[in-house]
Amino acid sequence: MKKYSIGLDLGTNSVGWAVVDEQNQIVKKNGFTLWGVRMFEEANSAADRRMYRGSRRRLQRRKFRIKLLQDEFYNEIIKVDSTFFQRLNDSFYKIDDKILNNKYTFFDDHLSDIDFFERFPTIYHLRNYLMNSNKKEDIRMIYLAIHHIIKYRGHFLNETENYDIEDSHGIIQIFKELNLVLLEFRNQFEDNEEYFSSIQNMENEENILKLIQIINSYKSKREKIVDICSLFNVEKKTLVSELVIPLILGSKVNISSLSILKEQKLEKQEIMLDDPNLEENLNNAKSLCPDLLLIFDFISLLKELTDTIYLRKLIGESTTISEAMIKIYDNHKKQLSTLKCFIKKYCPNKYYECFKKVDVKLNNYPKYIGMNQTNSSKNSKGKRERFSHCTVDEFYSYLKKILESVTSDEAIKEKQAILLEIENNNYLLRQNSSHNTIFPMQLNLKELKEILFKQSEFYPFLTEMNGDLTRIERIISIFKFKIPYYVGPLNKNSDYGWVIRKDEKIYPWNYESVIDLDTTAMKFIQRMQNKCTYLHGYDDYCLPKKSLLFSEYNCLQYINKIKINGSEITKAIKDDLFENIFLKIKKPSKKQVVSYLQSNYELSEYDKLSISEVNCDMSSYITFKQLFGNQFERNIAIIEEIIKDITIFEDKKILEKRLSEIYSLNDELVQNIKGLNYKGYGALSKKLLTQIYRTDDNGEKISDSIIE
Repeated sequence: MKKYSIGLDLGTNSVGWAVVDEQNQIVKKNGFTLWGVRMFEEANSAADRRMYRGSRRRLQRRKFRIKLLQDEFYNEIIKVDSTFFQRLNDSFYKIDDKILNNKYTFFDDHLSDIDFFERFPTIYHLRNYLMNSNKKEDIRMIYLAIHHIIKYRGHFLNETENYDIEDSHGIIQIFKELNLVLLEFRNQFEDNEEYFSSIQNMENEENILKLIQIINSYKSKREKIVDICSLFNVEKKTLVSELVIPLILGSKVNISSLSILKEQKLEKQEIMLDDPNLEENLNNAKSLCPDLLLIFDFISLLKELTDTIYLRKLIGESTTISEAMIKIYDNHKKQLSTLKCFIKKYCPNKYYECFKKVDVKLNNYPKYIGMNQTNSSKNSKGKRERFSHCTVDEFYSYLKKILESVTSDEAIKEKQAILLEIENNNYLLRQNSSHNTIFPMQLNLKELKEILFKQSEFYPFLTEMNGDLTRIERIISIFKFKIPYYVGPLNKNSDYGWVIRKDEKIYPWNYESVIDLDTTAMKFIQRMQNKCTYLHGYDDYCLPKKSLLFSEYNCLQYINKIKINGSEITKAIKDDLFENIFLKIKKPSKKQVVSYLQSNYELSEYDKLSISEVNCDMSSYITFKQLFGNQFERNIAIIEEIIKDITIFEDKKILEKRLSEIYSLNDELVQNIKGLNYKGYGALSKKLLTQIYRTDDNGEKISDSIIE
């Protein structure tokens, strides 16, 4: 039998194959040349499935909260309206499909839905009214307001109840982290240091307020860019002016048009913070330009910055979300009336198209609000239709085209006023939009408590004990109910779960007693850690990237590669560099290392120094040495555990608990440490670096460990 080889070319949606003999000639069999290709459908990632699964879980949990809320109000509401909850459950069906065939949804007695909506055009009008009412209100109205608050309760990014919308600490921290990223870029791109200039003057409250005033002012974006560049003290052709500032102002930025990337002629990739596909676009940008990976990872923090600033603008002088939303409603109504008059006066032929016509491809006002009032006959009152709405940018683009067609001198002033509102994203705002995700849960919780406590004077059932809690406390616990991410699936028999719990049903008011949170958290830690690349024992877990030991290993690896005139530097020089550069500078650069060697070891211009960019640091060592002072050396083992906890737990609440209870740190240390953010793991374990060495026949150590 002749010897032959099979070659395979594996692709994402094909396999090429060929059979060759020992002379690399393609083999023939039965008249056929043995080579070809097998095509198949390219595999899809699990991203879409994961998104849908996450949405299902979120909706299931929302329904669970609403069901619990209905249980709390059921007995009281059923006394006055026996079909109230059934009507709510039927609200998504047409009349013929409803169990009760009812015309109205909320009220079907002396008060009709028509009367209700005339009095309260939006749910926020009702919420605001109940917060200020000092008399007994209809129990159904109270339920509807609380139902809405619990259904759309806001984000939990900051879980402390004492949330202060005017606190600028978070914004200052974002600018500090951005400057660290820019510093790393300056070290990486030494020939383009100026392009990665840091942002100046943004570490004090006064300048943060100036930034917010500029962003919220009624100026053109071009004027705002100039003002912010001046405030940040950066030049026009820098990463901050070309990417960061436009993103903060809500503009789209084409990554391939950045000055530092123009010569590469990359394909177009736009990024905008309000884009629902932001994450996908960022992933595309990372693959397009991996050199700027750090800044793309940071852009999500810019989104947090703009959300905070927008929230301040939205709330303004209002004291609650409801007050702010009512102002949006009133402003929308006023602007709409003005726009209708403007179009009717200066381009009447566009009035029907803009405000009445329903067309899937037309991004007019009905498409923008997702609703239209159509008249089926002259005598009818009209039938309301609902449909999917277009984005605010699509509507603004449509509106600008109509405004551009108006050339009358008389209309210029009014036209410019509308365009300025559009440019500042403040024109015909909808109450329900993507911006609603910026509300922290604390603002909704404030309204919930206000309504419950005011009406408890007239409804004693709210203050009655139900188990160990009053009904008000149970409703608040329903609102705040959120299973910590480190608990995972609640089914203890699941192959994908790790929860330690009792065989009791979990409710918002008992989950801390049913679930063993500490043990579950420890199991989560073990699951999160990868095993060492070389050792695969039970406890051979990888060290965090910011671990003191792994940081030292990386820095020594870097120093060991430095050569002068082709020869490795001596151990004394290595120790000196480590002691005076890496243990003293949080983010050392190549320039600083070179300068230190030249000034301390009398290198001449003829000495050839072989050294690469610095990609390591001992910043965690420096930070914890400052925090622990004289107690640093004796607490190194504890500090390593703390760094591991910081890396694992995004939840600052559980981190704070562990710092105080497990490590017994004082309040000052806890507050300083919980603000640190370390991410990622190395590929090596502590055992590999410190406990692997050769021994003689008597077990005596005869070689150094890797770190030694």
